[in-house]
Formats: sequence, structure tokens, C-alpha cells
Amino acid sequence: MKNQMRHKQKGIASVEFAVGFGAFFLLCITWIEIGYLAHVSAVTDVAIAEAAREAKVASLDHGNRQGSPQSFMRIFKRVVTEETERYGGLVDNDNFRFTVQYLDSVDDLERYQGDCRSKDDTAQEIECGRSKHSALALYAVEYDYTPIFSNLIADPSVLRREVIVIQEYERDAFAI
Repeated sequence: MKNQMRHKQKGIASVEFAVGFGAFFLLCITWIEIGYLAHVSAVTDVAIAEAAREAKVASLDHGNRQGSPQSFMRIFKRVVTEETERYGGLVDNDNFRFTVQYLDSVDDLERYQGDCRSKDDTAQEIECGRSKHSALALYAVEYDYTPIFSNLIADPSVLRREVIVIQEYERDAFAI
């Protein structure tokens, strides 16, 4: 009887190991994926904050240090690219889409319904409104996030960050 019981128990440790290891492996993959998503999100947050700060204090009348004219979009895009490269290169700069929406007044901001980009638009950069004499600007960055383990996780998603700023050199045009 004792031999018969031992024979039935043979291999149970292998089954328990396989089930336990499978669950542990999925837990580790999920942990890595959440960490990567948090990294991409944090880098995007820092990049848009820094880029909006630098773009809002730019004066387009004076050009850059070399004397060539710049646009708020070009400054914004350059700083986002520089900031993301600074954090380990895990964020692909080709997956960014940039939008700058210029607004004349707080009332325009109140009426603002969302992105000036249509849902099907895949252009990397879009500027809406006019930059001159627009005291407010809404800087937005979209990042096409593709999971590391794309076979295990559903569809890729889009991370979107927005910052509303007062353009320093256009604030005299501010209409309340």
C-alpha cells in the first residue's frame, strides 16, 4: 500500500515547479513592463516640462544664438529629443508626435475642445493658430508606446502629455 502511494506521488514536484515557475515568470514580465511604462511616462513628463519652459521664454524676434530664426515648435521638439536621450535611450524619439496650439485669450482656452490634430493624422508635428501675439500656448506630446513583451500584452497605446503656458515674449498681447 505504501509503495502504491509513493508511485502516485511521483512527479508532483515537477508539476508544482512548472506551475509555480510559470506564475513567477509572468509576474516578473509584468513587473518589467510596468517599470518600462513608468520610465517612458516619467521621461515624457520631464521632457515636456523642460521643453515647454524653454520654448515659452524664447523670443522669435531675436532668433537663436547664431542669428537664424526659430519657431516655438522647433525649440519644443529639439528640447524633448535632447531630454529623452539624456535618460538612457530607452525612449524612441521617432515615436513622438508634437502639437502646439496657440490661443489668444483665456476665453479661447475655455472654448478649447481638444487637440487640433484629427484622429487619423500621423504627422510628426502640427502647429495650430498663430504664434505671434498669442499669449497662451498648449504644448502637447504624444508617444506611441509599444510594450516590450508585445506578444503577451494587448495593443500598443498612446501616452499623451499637455502643458499650458504663457508665452513670455507674447504676454503683452494677453487678452482676458
